[in-house]
Amino acid sequence: MEWTAGLHLKDRIDFSEEMIEYIPDFTYQVVSLNKYTNEELSKKHDEMSLVMLINKIQSSEDTKEFQKVSETMVDSIYVNAPDEIKEIYKKILWSLLMKMKVPSENARELMGGIGGRGMGYLFENMEEIDIGAQKRNTAREKQRAEAERQRADEEKQRADEEKQRADEEKQRADEEKQLKIEAEERANALEEEIQRLRKLLKSQEQK
Repeated sequence: MEWTAGLHLKDRIDFSEEMIEYIPDFTYQVVSLNKYTNEELSKKHDEMSLVMLINKIQSSEDTKEFQKVSETMVDSIYVNAPDEIKEIYKKILWSLLMKMKVPSENARELMGGIGGRGMGYLFENMEEIDIGAQKRNTAREKQRAEAERQRADEEKQRADEEKQRADEEKQRADEEKQLKIEAEERANALEEEIQRLRKLLKSQEQK
């Protein structure tokens, strides 16, 4: 992915022109993580290399690759880091756990073990959570929910079609009933007319 944000500090500050004399003039140095292997970063043995190692983790496979880095090296960097840097590490690790869909309860338990047992403890025990299985379970649940929604939609569609057919049947029955009534009315009118004509003819014959 290509970096698109401004590389100068002043480009990232509102009203920079008005505040220019108070803004240090320096440029961000963009570093691509993919250019460095885990082995190359671990050899640097400094705080920034550990941050880069953690940021390279995008999947459970990357976690396994991270575990190949010396646990002693990882813990020594963390233990010897200033408190403010340790807090940065914790925020990065928490973001990593959330990104990998680790349940909050498990994430808090893992993070709680960092202080007493070292950062290596977290990655060692992440395997027990089986992040891959959790993602598969989530995918299955999502698939089941989608199937249920689709079945519900189909049932609703069938119910709507049945109602439409019932309405059409009722309409036809009403129309047939109306036609029958009209036919009976015409038949009655015709019968009355015949009776009238018979009476008229009979009266004429009597004359």
